[in-house]
Amino acid sequence: MAGSVNHNQFPAYYDQLAGAFSFNPGAAGAAVPVQPPAVVTPINPCDAARADWQVLQTTNSTGALEQFAQQHQSCPIYVAAAQDRLASLRAAQPAPQPVQPAPVIAGGASLCERLWYERNLIYHNRGYCFQTSRAKAVFDTSQCSTRAPSLTAAELSEVERLKAAEKANGC
Repeated sequence: MAGSVNHNQFPAYYDQLAGAFSFNPGAAGAAVPVQPPAVVTPINPCDAARADWQVLQTTNSTGALEQFAQQHQSCPIYVAAAQDRLASLRAAQPAPQPVQPAPVIAGGASLCERLWYERNLIYHNRGYCFQTSRAKAVFDTSQCSTRAPSLTAAELSEVERLKAAEKANGC
């Protein structure tokens, strides 16, 4: 009947097979199951950058942002965001004040006075607004800008070293 309307049919048989099956029954014991090819999804380099940026987008650490930009160079949009954040952080930091010589104290400064001065000079150079009359007498506070200066890792390390020296010398 299908042939009368110019529609050739091709017989087909469909079945569900259960159990072991082989086109070559003699090699059934040696048959290796064929694995379908693995689907390879291309990796988007911005996926990792996006995840890291969620953590770093509000950081004040210039070192962490520099590391982020270097690590995610293959994702320029997030590198640009990190560089913008770095620029705004650097612009917001007060310019370091010129180093002032230690004050001349009658009879020469004691070791404790020198250590105190060196430690507080680090804070002064970052715009710290001193509150004590002793510090105000030594450091010019007319240009101070903060009660919580952002010190670099090197400056923090030096402050800790000076504090330890003060403690060791009974200051």
